[in-house]
Amino acid sequence: MITAAEFRRKLAAHWTPPGDISTSAWADKQMVLSPETSAKPGAWRTRSYQRQPLDATSDPAVRVVVLCAGVQMLKTSVMKAAIARTIAVDPKPVMMLVPRKEDAREFADDHMVPMIRDIEALRGKIKLTRMGKAPRNFRGGRLVITSAGSAMNVGGKAIGLLCMDEIDKMVPDVGDEGNPIELALQRQTTFRSRAKAILACSPTTPGSAIDVWWQRSDQADFYVPCPLCGEWQCLYGKFRSHVRFDEKLETREEQALSARYHCQKCDQPWDDRLRWAAVEGGAYRPAKRFNGIAGFRVSQLCSLDRHLSEMVLSYLRAKDAPADLKAFINTCLAENWEDQSQAPEWERLIGAREEYAPGTVPRGGLLLFGGADVHPDRIEVELVAFGRRRENWSVLYEIFEGNTAELTGQPGKPSPWEKLQATLGELCPCQGGGYLPVSRFFIDSGNQANTVYQFVRMQGDGRVVAIKGVAHGHLPVSQPKPVDVTIFGRVIKSGLKIRNVVVEFFKSELYADLRKKQPTAEQLAQGWAYPPGYCHFPRTKNYGDEHFKQLCAEQLVSVKDRRGRLRQEWQQMRARNEALDVRVYARAAAWEYGIDRFKEHNWRVVEAKLGPQQAGLELCASIGVIPQPSPEKTIPTVPGAVIQQSRLPVYRAARSRYL
Repeated sequence: MITAAEFRRKLAAHWTPPGDISTSAWADKQMVLSPETSAKPGAWRTRSYQRQPLDATSDPAVRVVVLCAGVQMLKTSVMKAAIARTIAVDPKPVMMLVPRKEDAREFADDHMVPMIRDIEALRGKIKLTRMGKAPRNFRGGRLVITSAGSAMNVGGKAIGLLCMDEIDKMVPDVGDEGNPIELALQRQTTFRSRAKAILACSPTTPGSAIDVWWQRSDQADFYVPCPLCGEWQCLYGKFRSHVRFDEKLETREEQALSARYHCQKCDQPWDDRLRWAAVEGGAYRPAKRFNGIAGFRVSQLCSLDRHLSEMVLSYLRAKDAPADLKAFINTCLAENWEDQSQAPEWERLIGAREEYAPGTVPRGGLLLFGGADVHPDRIEVELVAFGRRRENWSVLYEIFEGNTAELTGQPGKPSPWEKLQATLGELCPCQGGGYLPVSRFFIDSGNQANTVYQFVRMQGDGRVVAIKGVAHGHLPVSQPKPVDVTIFGRVIKSGLKIRNVVVEFFKSELYADLRKKQPTAEQLAQGWAYPPGYCHFPRTKNYGDEHFKQLCAEQLVSVKDRRGRLRQEWQQMRARNEALDVRVYARAAAWEYGIDRFKEHNWRVVEAKLGPQQAGLELCASIGVIPQPSPEKTIPTVPGAVIQQSRLPVYRAARSRYL
């Protein structure tokens, strides 16, 4: 039972016209953090980097609010608070658009239902569906949570408050009727000045949907005052230049703990306490004149919930893998991904060549892999040695000319396949002692497929694998697929199998590695290591201008498919690119062999197998590896001979403990 005074107060509040209370002020009074969505449930407290975006959702002068932010910073909180205030204070139809149906159900179950349950101002104002899954009708409006994948979902409804999350993941054309963002915005014309739209997403690439709307806005970045000198500065885009840590420490965790942000004026380091104090006193400053679209951008450097060491550790773990680095830059730093896999300048690669003998594996190379590109008149082959941290050395590049449609040649004139077989049968000497066979060799079967299959069948040891290059796939190198069938069309399980290689994955990685710079002579003298994935090339005639022009022959460009969707694909910029192809195949062979999963123990076993000259007697004794006899007697001398071994013994020894 309620008292008469309380009844009159609630009745008066029900008939009172909407007040002028801002979203941030209303959220501070009414919003509650639910345990399902917050690590610290309880009363809401508006953060400094949330206040201005929240107020923009209730400002009559603002038509569109653009949120360009890192994850767990701004987007979901602002949209939830705007929806809650609209239901409680300024009722009108509300639509929440997300990319997929699964996202719509998740947002309703995980965010809307707990919010309506816990906020007292919403109780009794909105009803849930019969299944209790999605909020629906309320007095003065209706809440629709749906996906942007159908024109029926987007169109046909009047919308007062439009919230669109992850707009870069939405299809650019809904049922051939147009962009879902524009279709949804057209449904707001009925409400005129009362209409509001919130467009949110973490940045992806230049030219994306969120980037286009950010360019249309007033582009407000979050500025903070230095706690030591008082200089106002924007933390956005300053991670690489002003976050410093000790790279000489042994582990990534130790390096991350040493990280500090340095002021742009006084250069004094900020620990987390000083950084959080600066953020508490920060504010947004627009860079362009306001035109009805308010844009807000903030990175996790301004987060009050995340330590700088956590960000730096995430960066250190992701910096050597382009896909992981892209996710870090987009979701953590809230920056567009400027693709680092664009082809480097071939002239710089020419100047970075080193002095080591061709056909010899330099010190540090511990496993040998190769790739071959087959053409009607030649086979181009490269052998690449890999060591710790994906550091690699080009060992041999050969072009075997001749008719590749036949496996055997004329007397005294061997075919390209016979020359390739002789190369696979040789052992490459190592600079530090020992010899290396080819551990895995990939041959492209896109040309002369039947001949390639015949050659691979002749090897019979599993080292030589037929492959096919593809643009996309679930794995960089697919599982083996059988190609041999009986006369009745049944697959022969023990027959030849081929693998698909996602060339785009390895091209992006290779071009990112080719852009890395070698340490200076002073740094090498101080014990600095080469960057992970660094590529070494010998100063020989086979690695001349033409080779590096072919290596840098492709570019990653943005194109539109038939549905208008923007995607990136590799395009060839010159006639020949065989050097790039064989290099990609050699790297794919190394990936399939498993070097990316090797631990230090595995590398030590591989090193010890090469003999005491390479690893030392102490290492061999500690691992229990007995040095093998000198392999000079086992080097094939008959042209065309092949070493028959199903798998390199080194890998079997390393594999047992690794698995």
